[in-house]
Amino acid sequence: EIREKPDIWIFRGEPDAIAKLKETLNNAKVEVLIAAPKIALPIIGASLPALRALSGSDVKLLIMLSGDLDEAPAELIGLGEVRFRGGMFGGGIIVDEREALLILGESKPSLILWSNHLDLVRFAKSYFYYLWETARKG
Repeated sequence: EIREKPDIWIFRGEPDAIAKLKETLNNAKVEVLIAAPKIALPIIGASLPALRALSGSDVKLLIMLSGDLDEAPAELIGLGEVRFRGGMFGGGIIVDEREALLILGESKPSLILWSNHLDLVRFAKSYFYYLWETARKG
């Protein structure tokens, strides 16, 4: 039996989470899935340079935002395929089915975690696509 040694990091402050997110995005090769309700926007917005660099590459970017196009952050529109969905209780970014940074909370992030645990990342990806399929196209 092979034992995994996955990492799960819990961040207490946004600066450390942003640094880890930038590092994660710099390693993206295939796809980046972004679920960005309002509480996640400050963290995701801090990684805009890395996202812009990816949008000009072969990496597929799927961006799911809360609200509608009128409320959407202009910086994220045009970086990849965008859809809108209500009812997201948290957000995050999933990279290449290898890493996930999850942001949970209602009015502000109350828990931010990063992991390379394969089952957790696969679950996050499956849940993202479940929401994506019922999201409105921008």
